[in-house]
Amino acid sequence: SSSGKPAPSAISSGEIYFPLPADAREQTPDYMLRVQRWNQSLCTDGIAFGSEVLSRSIKLLSSPESTSLLETNALLTSVLPSLASSICLIPSCIPTLSTKYAIALLPLVTRCAKVLDKLIPLENKSNALGGELKEGNW
Repeated sequence: SSSGKPAPSAISSGEIYFPLPADAREQTPDYMLRVQRWNQSLCTDGIAFGSEVLSRSIKLLSSPESTSLLETNALLTSVLPSLASSICLIPSCIPTLSTKYAIALLPLVTRCAKVLDKLIPLENKSNALGGELKEGNW
């Protein structure tokens, strides 16, 4: 773009890694290229790990013995909840990360959520809060 910064479409494609150079016309310093490559590596590794955990979780949760695994399998009891928390903490204000993670992981997150939803007994879905909501004073 004319301001010297990359066009928004270039950032949202997920192929530009921070830090961005101050002036796009200048050659990017070596130290900045190393940081960008490190950030790219972290992003790629994170997506690969998240995809693997979600894929394995979907496979386990789709198996006939899935209800017995819900309380004993470390992947389902520790790793999957931790991954879900981490995905929630990826800052949406960093377009590259949020776009790349969303494109790569959202289909798997959705599939995993649907499989988990099928395992929740109907009586637990109807009254998830455990009681009526009451108006109160703050």
